[in-house]
Amino acid sequence: MICRANNGGYTILEISLTISISVLIFLAIAPAFSGLMNERKFRNAADLILECAAETRTEAKRQGKFLVLTFGEYEMRLSGGKCVSLPKDMTLLIRKNSDKWESAKNQIWKFFPNGFIEPISLRLERGSAWMEMELDVLTAMVAEERFSF
Repeated sequence: MICRANNGGYTILEISLTISISVLIFLAIAPAFSGLMNERKFRNAADLILECAAETRTEAKRQGKFLVLTFGEYEMRLSGGKCVSLPKDMTLLIRKNSDKWESAKNQIWKFFPNGFIEPISLRLERGSAWMEMELDVLTAMVAEERFSF
């Protein structure tokens, strides 16, 4: 009769197979996770812009006067001086009554006392990823959105 000692360990083949399967699963999930993180960055920047627009629209109505948001390279500044910073790794483009996207730097966005806003489309870019928003003139909220993450 032959007896073998059972050490209860794993063979090198079992360990390497487990590691290989784990790497394959990770490689399959990584691009999706990266896309989700990229989308979150765009959504955060868009939320900052929309929050500032809603606040400016409300102030224009409350004060009963014309207000503007001025775009800088990485910020938006209200007529009264309040400033909102945008991510420095993103480019903000603007489209007003045309098919051409232009740099938002030194552009203004008009808010009227009756609650209307100047018709505008905004585009955020980061590398090859982008997000476009067309804003409703009555609510300053997103009317249409397109993106490629």
